[in-house]
Amino acid sequence: MTKRHEDRSDDRIEEETAALLADDDALRDLDAARDAIARGEGVRGVEAVRALRPPGDPAVSPRGGPE
Repeated sequence: MTKRHEDRSDDRIEEETAALLADDDALRDLDAARDAIARGEGVRGVEAVRALRPPGDPAVSPRGGPE
């Protein structure tokens, strides 16, 4: 990635962060998620999410991605 491309990516991230912080609904969702994780009601990582699926679930390919 070129320096110029990195700068544009950084600008976009800053714009998206500012938009998120200005969105009251998004902030409420983040607070609710933080509280759920604190209560042990969250999962982290792809493998933890896959473990929640029933065995043989066709939504997950053997390669681990969508089919």
